[in-house]
Amino acid sequence: MACARPRIIQFTSVGNKDTLRNVEATGQFVVSMASLPMLALINGSSAPFEPEVDEAAAVGVKMGRDAGIGDN
Repeated sequence: MACARPRIIQFTSVGNKDTLRNVEATGQFVVSMASLPMLALINGSSAPFEPEVDEAAAVGVKMGRDAGIGDN
């Protein structure tokens, strides 16, 4: 979160990675929350994987269901 009042979430991409390409293509992105014990796994998911690789699966993170992205 970049600011608490008003609530602002900042998105940053270093280079033209999959997330940036997906945001540009769809106009949407998802914020995934993780606890401190998962820090190493989540950080590992930011490695430069090929586009066809599921980063979460590659580092052993099981993703939950989204909270309705695209329902608006």
